[in-house]
Amino acid sequence: MAKMNAIPNGSSSGPSSDKSNANKSQQAYDIIRHSIMSGVFSPGTKLSERSLQQQLHFSRTPIKAALEKLTFEGYLETDDDKTSVVSKIGFPEALEIYELRSVIEALSAELAATRITDGDLEELDACIIEHRNSLKEDIESAEKHDAAFHMLIARASRNNQLIRHLKPLIDQCQRVSAYHNKKNTNRIKRSLEQHEAVLSAIRAQNPEEAKAAMTAHMQDVIAMTKELMAEYYFMYK
Repeated sequence: MAKMNAIPNGSSSGPSSDKSNANKSQQAYDIIRHSIMSGVFSPGTKLSERSLQQQLHFSRTPIKAALEKLTFEGYLETDDDKTSVVSKIGFPEALEIYELRSVIEALSAELAATRITDGDLEELDACIIEHRNSLKEDIESAEKHDAAFHMLIARASRNNQLIRHLKPLIDQCQRVSAYHNKKNTNRIKRSLEQHEAVLSAIRAQNPEEAKAAMTAHMQDVIAMTKELMAEYYFMYK
């Protein structure tokens, strides 16, 4: 099993023990989920409770709770030996997620172009700069800024329902992009150029152009996902 960064484990007793276990469960959940999202734990990887306890320095209770939550959310499944396994991604399901996200993102950009504030633009400009700089660092950092850009536009749409539904879709898409981008850094650069086109339309307060630019960006991502399916067959059901 791949290595993760460990967290010191403190002891807890008395009335605060339940709260302490809950905090540790959340920490364990966050670390394991991040390892799945970033590709440290690839689809098909078996996760041993004992190994996770040793790596994270947590007791069995928070590890078990974290694994149960991740299983409920679909990141893990249980094999015949009752062992947690990182779930593979159904390829048709992945395309459906991208297609749904494409529609929501197009609306997000369209609304943002009519509701954008100077403060929103400042945040988006900073995100673009950080995204560009992250290309010199690592792919994980670039992906973080990529996701942040899309969520900033969603928040600029001032539509709370849109924001609520978009975040989990972006998270699920990152499971796919984590692998694709590792060997296709040109895809990241192209994505940044497309982000700049979307931002330019939003800055001009042109909703139709913003919607078209975002749609073109998402369709390019879908095309790349289809193109790379054969190379990353191990990810898919």
